[in-house]
Amino acid sequence: MLIILTRSNHWISRAIRLVIWDEHSHGGIVIGDNVYEASGPKGGVVVTPLSEFKKQYTNWEYWQLPTKGNYQEKAKALVNSKYDHGALIKHLTRLNKSGPDEWYCFEYIAYCSGVFNIDLCDRVTSVHLKMVGTKIKSYDERA
Repeated sequence: MLIILTRSNHWISRAIRLVIWDEHSHGGIVIGDNVYEASGPKGGVVVTPLSEFKKQYTNWEYWQLPTKGNYQEKAKALVNSKYDHGALIKHLTRLNKSGPDEWYCFEYIAYCSGVFNIDLCDRVTSVHLKMVGTKIKSYDERA
């Protein structure tokens, strides 16, 4: 499964990185020429053209993640699901996990991959994704 991890210099990106102690503040699943992402500003799980996604951020990296099951089917089935606006507060305070119909970006990626404990996906950050993945230099290196 090919994912793209990103960050920008926007204050929201900086705040997210500060709260989760990560270098990346957002990510999505690359399927073809599209990115499937859970985005607060976009209102939930959406499909964004890869070229448009990359224009929104000053920095991005591609990572290849292992999968169990059909990640594309999972990713597509969750399009139009709600965004978990409380995700940052939950990371800060360790409050209860998200509802089953709310997602934030790294949780969405972790769930779709099928390799993370489903009960803990709402605690996943980009560091956890990289622990099981392999960084690749370009989109053309994807498996």
